Amino acid sequence: MMKLILCLALTWLFFSTGESQLDCVYEQLNTISNVTCEYVDDLCATLSMTSGDMRGRAQQHIIRNCVQSTFCTEADQMFSISEGGNVMASSISCCNTDQCNNGTTPYMDIQTENGLTCASCASHQSPMCENIISIKCVGIQDRCIDGNVTDGDMDYQFLGCVSANLCDVLSEREIQTSFYNLHFTSVPKCCKTSRCNSAGTVKLSVAPLLLGLVVLVVC
Repeated sequence: MMKLILCLALTWLFFSTGESQLDCVYEQLNTISNVTCEYVDDLCATLSMTSGDMRGRAQQHIIRNCVQSTFCTEADQMFSISEGGNVMASSISCCNTDQCNNGTTPYMDIQTENGLTCASCASHQSPMCENIISIKCVGIQDRCIDGNVTDGDMDYQFLGCVSANLCDVLSEREIQTSFYNLHFTSVPKCCKTSRCNSAGTVKLSVAPLLLGLVVLVVC
């Protein structure tokens, strides 16, 4: 299960279309090569990713590739998200010259609880979350999230913890982003207080047949 989660998580932000002049180092799952970016404003990036579960098991990996510039700032960006029993956190260092993404960036904490709790789904057996649990947010996860995603042939509600800056990225429709290989099909709602993402779930769960998802992902 951990290997599956890791493989899904590895692809969360490296998708783009178009043209670009930057050549970047590509490293993923022990494969190292060069890659030409596709968006004209793509940057080269190094991502240090930690993925694991709420029982403390974790794996760490380095990924290098092109990345949409929205994920980049002058300082290293840090993103984190938890859902059900899974947690993932990444720090991203971006640069704007050919083959510049050959450095390192620190791994992030996914174990230290920060006091925030959010509603989440224990399992995904139907489009709406019917088995709601509380999870404890960790590290920089300072928001609760409620969104709709598609994962292959399955559409369902996504509830959990998230860092504020990832919420901001996911709220920009033009770059609806793949995460855990899950595509958010609408702008997710984020809020700041414990279990603030649970109120809407109660209302929606009484009418799951009303769910209609339109995929807005632009990779």
